Amino acid sequence: MKSFLIKTFIFSIPVLLFICTGEYILYKYKESFPIKNVIADQIKAQRERYYSRYFFDSSPTRYKLEMAKEKKADILIIGRSTVLDFRSEMFHPFENRFYNMGFAINTVSDLQSVVNLIRNKEIYQPKIMIIGFDAPIIKTGILITSTELMNRMKMKFII
Repeated sequence: MKSFLIKTFIFSIPVLLFICTGEYILYKYKESFPIKNVIADQIKAQRERYYSRYFFDSSPTRYKLEMAKEKKADILIIGRSTVLDFRSEMFHPFENRFYNMGFAINTVSDLQSVVNLIRNKEIYQPKIMIIGFDAPIIKTGILITSTELMNRMKMKFII
């Protein structure tokens, strides 16, 4: 029995070393930081902070939605990569009331989900919302017209 325990212990050392190394790498690249902590750190920081998501949760959607809830922006930009060029400086003097949710949607149904979150007051309803996405996102039969979107959100859009 004693010999079995010693062999098991010796066998488990490399396994534990492998697991601890993996955990250290995830911590070093800030993969194991909860989204809430990342958002709290981002809001407190004077400059923009970057957190890697190389291994897990590579989609920025969850981060963007949580940040939109925290920021309560009056000017909200929603879209894919096409809207990433919008910067807070472009909306002077309203920089502090601006948030860009670029890369937060990938399909029209993602946009519908964000609209539902805004309508259900899970995300603050902005005064101005700019929606932008690439042409490949549009597929026959699933395009939401701007009039239908305005009716669903009960918001006024400047088109």
